[in-house]
Amino acid sequence: MPKGYPKKQVETLSNEEAQEVIDKGDAVIPEEAIIKEETGNLEKKDYNEDSAEYKMNVIEDYYGAIDTLHLDREDPKYKYRYLNSNETNLAIKTSNVLADKGGWQLCPRKHLIENLGIDPRRISPDGLYRAGSDLILAFMPKELYQKKVAIKDKRAAERMGGIDQRLKDGDPSTEAKHGGLKTARQLGLK
Repeated sequence: MPKGYPKKQVETLSNEEAQEVIDKGDAVIPEEAIIKEETGNLEKKDYNEDSAEYKMNVIEDYYGAIDTLHLDREDPKYKYRYLNSNETNLAIKTSNVLADKGGWQLCPRKHLIENLGIDPRRISPDGLYRAGSDLILAFMPKELYQKKVAIKDKRAAERMGGIDQRLKDGDPSTEAKHGGLKTARQLGLK
């Protein structure tokens, strides 16, 4: 999915029109609009510019192409991801066992504000940055993340090595049950 917001049509509504949209349940009032019609890049607009008339930008998203998990700014020293807030999942992902899905740390309030530029109003009362009702932003130093990926790749290669070997040479250990795993040559196909 592309990062950020795609090009959208934008309407500016009067107070009455905006209230009708809200009353119908067709809109959620964001703290700030994130759209830019010409380039599709992210732009923040403060709604308090005109205190005499409330104006709301409506994003018409007919295709569901908005990436709601996109971060406008990331610290290049860290890797970020969202974790499911399920208690068991958080226990596993935030453990100190890197090779067993762990190593992630929930982003503290200070990191969110200073390193990611997240508006303090968008941080939940518990000091975490949440997306939807069940995702929490976490981070890990990039060099540690690269070690984690290397461990994962090595394990996958080891598992695939055994499979590749059996596909290449056949597997006589399954001979009694199924006639063994045979190569194309052993089956007379090559």
